[in-house]
Amino acid sequence: MKAETSLKEQAAKQLQSKRINQLLDSTPFSGSTSQEVSDWIDDFSNKCDQLQLDDAQRLSVVIDLLTGNAKLWYDTHKDTIDTWRTLKNKLTAYFTLVTGTDHFQLEQKLYNRRRQPNELAIDYCHNVLKLCSKVNKSMDDETRLKHLTKGLNAAAQLHMDLKSPDTTEEFLQALIKYDKWQEEEKIQQKATTSFDHYRNMSTRTMQHPIMQRQQSSSIPRQQYNYSSQQPRYPQHSPPQTRHTNNEKTYGGCWSCGGMDHYQYNCSKNY
Repeated sequence: MKAETSLKEQAAKQLQSKRINQLLDSTPFSGSTSQEVSDWIDDFSNKCDQLQLDDAQRLSVVIDLLTGNAKLWYDTHKDTIDTWRTLKNKLTAYFTLVTGTDHFQLEQKLYNRRRQPNELAIDYCHNVLKLCSKVNKSMDDETRLKHLTKGLNAAAQLHMDLKSPDTTEEFLQALIKYDKWQEEEKIQQKATTSFDHYRNMSTRTMQHPIMQRQQSSSIPRQQYNYSSQQPRYPQHSPPQTRHTNNEKTYGGCWSCGGMDHYQYNCSKNY
């Protein structure tokens, strides 16, 4: 019985040690403007709560997670810090000013927050609602919904106005459905464009041999037209014999037809 208890205790200690090592491998706090100290403190505290760490253990772990400007700050003020609560309060107060996360600046961030291209609906809603809580923990759903809607583009805002969500959960569901509808529209447009392109290519392929046959059949006609357009030179006909009054085709009188005299001697002239 004692052996089983000892094994369980040993396993629990090993599991606790493993979780603490995982906590030490989490994102450190550097004090840069890209990190919000209150977010980092909240995340660290939640992990410590899951591990059931006491204040002494939290202080020991958090010191190892400070880097950069945050580590310099701690080295400067460590003589005045002997508990986890003291470190948390002083660290939060100092880096709230340094990283620009005071109340006025948080309000500006919330006011100017816009959904970025390709930003997931759940990420956008989570970030805006988090800012709402920082500005005012008691902010009502109606105000939160206004901030959520304000950050969307015109088409998405119109969609939300038509859906009229009453809660932030309904807003998220409606936004996810809107994103799916947008994706389906893009797929449909791509399919239509591909079909039109294929149809145009098929039409051109079918017309190509017809055009070739038309061009081939037009070649003799062009040759004929070419020959018909050649300059025409006058054709010389054999000379025709012109008869004058002085020419005689036979001997005799032209007036009476007698062969024994000529016209000027004909008796009919008198």
